[in-house]
Amino acid sequence: MLEEIEETTLEELNVEFFEFLQLNKNVISIKLSKDIFDEESIPSYSSLLAVSNLYGYFVAGTSKGFIYASTNNLRKAFKEASEASNEPFNQGIHIDIPKGRVHFLRLTSDQLTIVVGIEDGQALYYDVSKFSTKSSDIQPYQIMKFSDNIMDIRPNPGERNNVIAFLLVSGVVFIKDFISNVDIGSIQKSKIGDQVTAICWSPKGKQLVCGSQSGKLVQFTPEGNEKAVRLAPPELQQPAHFRNILWLENNIFIVTYYPVVEDETSEYKEYVISYENKENKLKTVYSKVQDICFPSYGNERTSYFFMESIKEW
Repeated sequence: MLEEIEETTLEELNVEFFEFLQLNKNVISIKLSKDIFDEESIPSYSSLLAVSNLYGYFVAGTSKGFIYASTNNLRKAFKEASEASNEPFNQGIHIDIPKGRVHFLRLTSDQLTIVVGIEDGQALYYDVSKFSTKSSDIQPYQIMKFSDNIMDIRPNPGERNNVIAFLLVSGVVFIKDFISNVDIGSIQKSKIGDQVTAICWSPKGKQLVCGSQSGKLVQFTPEGNEKAVRLAPPELQQPAHFRNILWLENNIFIVTYYPVVEDETSEYKEYVISYENKENKLKTVYSKVQDICFPSYGNERTSYFFMESIKEW
């Protein structure tokens, strides 16, 4: 099949239909826990907040585990807080996890299971219905243990809400059924030719895309069968790897590349990659995006972006 490649740059536009509003102009934060949170002990790729718009709750990481609370109570706390107030939020259920520090909080697509990724490569599964008891002694109904630390957790966004993908720091991907705790598929270095550095499900959860250390995008079925391979933009003059991927639509991806060898001067490059197949000819468009925000830098921390697609908001 013939392939046509086009490279372009997206222009910035000012829009009036979207804006962020503060719940309280005088208060920008609420203290969820009285304990001191050591940010330096958490990897930059961690994700410590998940919100259920369907059932009106949120979970957030703390120094000892996580907190479960109502979004209505959180909004109320913001609105009623005074500028000088330093009282912690006391309307939630605190779950202590002595097994290790929390690195990830995710929700399954039906928003009925909380997935907690902790250090030393463990994943804990909590039944949301148990939190109606308001007990702080709720235990996970499933525990998984991996041979390496977890770099990302991606529950399937489609109808297969019992399927979940794990990316390990070693660059290996495991796709599991967390109800029965059995392997569905895996993506090893031998399948992709390199380490996997980022993953994302398709919008309907039928495929998983993996970004590699060498800059390739490879699409797989949940069973680990390869479906398509996409190469890095020709504009990248030096070896670059994926740091983030968002599979926006069937043939549209938003991706972030970083140099394989990073230093203090390293810069990210972000693209919208789209594909069009017409008359036995594949057209690939690499649209470079201007700086969209500052990455999350810290002392001795690698930069990282958090990209999510929020539909029907």
